[in-house]
Amino acid sequence: MCRFAVFLALAALTFPALSAALTDASFNQAIRNHTVNEFVKIYAQLLTTLINSKTPKAYQDHNVYLDLHLRFSECYSPQFLNYGMFRKWLDQLVLYHSDPVISVSSMRKQDNSVVFVLHIDVRPRLGHRKQFDLKITASNKRNGWSILFINRNLGCSKTFSTIPTQPAVVTMVISMPTIPSVAPINCELSLDSGRCIKYVATRNANPKSHVADELPVIRKNSHQDHHDDWESVNNLCHIIDSIVTVEMETDFFDGKAVLEIGFVTGLPSVYAFENGADEIAMHTADKASLELYCRATLKRNSIPLNKTKLSFGTIEDLRKFLGGRKYDIILAPDLLNRQESEFEMVHELIHEALSYDGICLFSCRTHYANVDGSLNAFLQLAKRRREFDAIERWSSPRTDIIQQKVFQLTRSLF
Repeated sequence: MCRFAVFLALAALTFPALSAALTDASFNQAIRNHTVNEFVKIYAQLLTTLINSKTPKAYQDHNVYLDLHLRFSECYSPQFLNYGMFRKWLDQLVLYHSDPVISVSSMRKQDNSVVFVLHIDVRPRLGHRKQFDLKITASNKRNGWSILFINRNLGCSKTFSTIPTQPAVVTMVISMPTIPSVAPINCELSLDSGRCIKYVATRNANPKSHVADELPVIRKNSHQDHHDDWESVNNLCHIIDSIVTVEMETDFFDGKAVLEIGFVTGLPSVYAFENGADEIAMHTADKASLELYCRATLKRNSIPLNKTKLSFGTIEDLRKFLGGRKYDIILAPDLLNRQESEFEMVHELIHEALSYDGICLFSCRTHYANVDGSLNAFLQLAKRRREFDAIERWSSPRTDIIQQKVFQLTRSLF
């Protein structure tokens, strides 16, 4: 009776948390025999729970409804994609977004089938909240409800597209089809100087375990690769290591207060602290990455809690976290992977957070396919504002389809 009561509660207009009893095989079979209205509400709740919790249990509860012959149509994809492709797209959505608000915007029933649209509002790691729709077709088969088709083309925005527009190549951005790969593991990044940064991340998150002086880059046709953000981290770590060991500025971090923003992993902060930084602060876009990876990275490197400050959320949350505090060095991997409309806020944030004689080092690509922000647009903004001088510290080869760069910002003298 208790399980039946939980089951009925799912049919309410609001979506309560799913019972832990879902692991019981008999209860799983029972909820697969629910009505159309109940199924739609339960699936919306399952997706909400998955994005919030990011646990193997949530993946299992959600994926029981996916038909193995499911077809997936994504933004600008030249062809229908399969079950595995959808799972990879789902991994990207779940791992890099949080705080979902999911509602059923329309529903059409026919016999034992239903076509419904979920309106999904989520917060990405970088920037403001994003909204998109999923049109889902499901059928109540002999073994219960199964999702047969998912359409991601409604009012499509490239923000959530993982397929390049060119029909010649279909490349997914996540190389993590299995649930265990979401779990944090111990990793190491070896720098050309011989130094090594220990960190915690998902398996195969970083495409490199060693960063050479040349930083060779594989040319790609896909403009949106899951590893692109990690390449920015590697590039920035290479530059700060070069400053300390090649340019012989061995006191570069001595006694400095360091802030890490952008695609935050903790690697640049760890390097800074091990080379004399007095205090480090880190701000991630979501709580999950902060708790699972960043905090674990600091702990693995035995960095004292009284020397660290951590926060998560939007740019406004970051501004509140800073509270007017100035930092000597700002390290910002993949800083410009966002909409151009957010560049003013980013520029203002650096202006507020950087000390008068401080330095900001940021890494980025020259442009991105998933957002309209570009390096040139940001540099033009900085030139108009006349508050910073921008100097290119490193660039990948000109032969790269999309170049990677590291820039330095310092206060303008005039």
